[in-house]
Amino acid sequence: MIILEDDLGQGVQIKNVKHFCLHIKEFHSIGSNIHKERGHSFTVDDDFRYILEQQINKQNVPNSTHPH
Repeated sequence: MIILEDDLGQGVQIKNVKHFCLHIKEFHSIGSNIHKERGHSFTVDDDFRYILEQQINKQNVPNSTHPH
């Protein structure tokens, strides 16, 4: 799960991250357009795609402070 900010500044939980990302890649991969999700609107542009990528990368980093 990740939390993204919609166009009104509200945090929206994205529970099925894989499905959400596949949809964004398939339908919103270039340019700037609007994605609607459960009553929330997101302007999908390069900045949004970058933020989405950062959230996914943060989610995939092990939460450990133990040195290797």
